[in-house]
Amino acid sequence: MADQEQYHADLLEVCRATALRSGWKANLFNPWQDYLPRLEQQMDAAEASVYQIGSVEDALRLVIQIESSEVNKVFRAALAATDAAFVKRLKPFQEAMEAHMSYIVERLPQLSPQLVLDTRELRAEFPGVRHQP
Repeated sequence: MADQEQYHADLLEVCRATALRSGWKANLFNPWQDYLPRLEQQMDAAEASVYQIGSVEDALRLVIQIESSEVNKVFRAALAATDAAFVKRLKPFQEAMEAHMSYIVERLPQLSPQLVLDTRELRAEFPGVRHQP
């Protein structure tokens, strides 16, 4: 999961660099602008809670908490706000979220079967999530 999150960070960096050259549709991202400080606080709190994790299940619940937050919607909004055709057509940008969420909702119950209901709720939040082969 950490590798996937780093991949998302790398994609956002490419998106940022491309948007600087090709333009940015601020109106697509502006609704999120006011929410970013709150989201940053939530992510800071999640990061701080790592030191209180006492089990694998606690760690996986933190994954669900983070992935259920608005962070993924902000990721999509950032990608949508770029004017770059490169970003719009590049397959990794199109598939990044769905592949990541599919991995999480399939893998977490394997690691901790008591999280089946939690991952079903997470899957419901992301309709594009598919079953991993």
